[in-house]
Order: sequence, then C-alpha cells, then structure tokens
Amino acid sequence: MPENYFPPSLSCDIGEVFTKWLTGSGGGYKKDGAAQQIVTRCFKFLRFCCEDEEELSFDVVVFGLCFPNLLFKFIDYLQDECKLGHGGCLGYIDAISEMIDFRKLHGASDAVFQKFSAIELYLKRARKTVAKMMRLRWTQDLDIETLEARGHWTMMEELLEVVKIHLPCYENTVMICRSSPT
Repeated sequence: MPENYFPPSLSCDIGEVFTKWLTGSGGGYKKDGAAQQIVTRCFKFLRFCCEDEEELSFDVVVFGLCFPNLLFKFIDYLQDECKLGHGGCLGYIDAISEMIDFRKLHGASDAVFQKFSAIELYLKRARKTVAKMMRLRWTQDLDIETLEARGHWTMMEELLEVVKIHLPCYENTVMICRSSPT
C-alpha cells in the first residue's frame, strides 16, 4: 500500500449501506463518527487486499475476508510499516469483525459462510495475540527496573512533594462531591 494511500470513498454504495447498518439497530446504533471510522478501517483493509481493484464490490469484500493470510499480512503491515500500536491494531481487527457480520447479514453462499467461520476464528486468535503483546509491552514499559534504568522512577520524597501539591485539590473535590452527590 503506498504512503499516500486513500481508501475508497465512504459514499460508494457499500460504504453507505455499511454505515447505515452500523448506525442502525443491526449494527449496534453506533454514532456516525464511530461508524465512519469502522468503514474507513475496513476499506483500508480491502484496499490492502485488492490494490488493483478500481471499484469496491461485494466480491472484493468476500475476497478480502476469506483469506486469513491477508489478515495477518495486514496486521503485520500496520505494526511494521505504519508503526501502529497494539490498540490501533485491535481497532482494525474489531472493524473487520463488524464487516464480516455485515456481509453475513447481506447474504452469502454456504462456502463463504464456512470461510467466514474460519476467518472469525483467526480474528479471535489475532485479537488475543495482539492484546497479549500489548499487556507484555505495558508490563515491560512499566516495570520498576525499566523505569529506574531510564531515570523515570522517582524517590519517595519526590512522591510526597507531588502529593502535597495535589492534596488540597483532592480534598476540595471530595468535599464538593459529598455535599452535592449529583
């Protein structure tokens, strides 16, 4: 995918139907902004899978969704080339899951349904793997030894100075909340 890549317009037929579905009861009544973000992420995935396709069609959607190796290459591309973090990759994985649900509800052959079952299994595993990598990264980044080695760990005296600064504001907030619970 080129650096200056732009996904297909959300105003194409599939984009409009997908967005309408996401904002309706079938797609969970998502807000317009969230729905557009999901559609955009899905379109980026489909463009990655089918660079040569000029027009987005249901055939392109099915092709992109039925090959797990394309999914894994896309996740690797997001992390390695785009330098997207684990949280961002989870957003793409969730968006692709939404597209599978959308495509299932708009009819597909038995063979396609069978392939969707396989890709859903891969998505579940990819989600777990990325989440595990994210937790490992947090554990590593927030480890006391790591923070000390970087000079980011503080001494108890410094922590007490910070507490002294913020304690009056905290006490004031607690007092206001107790007097006016709403």
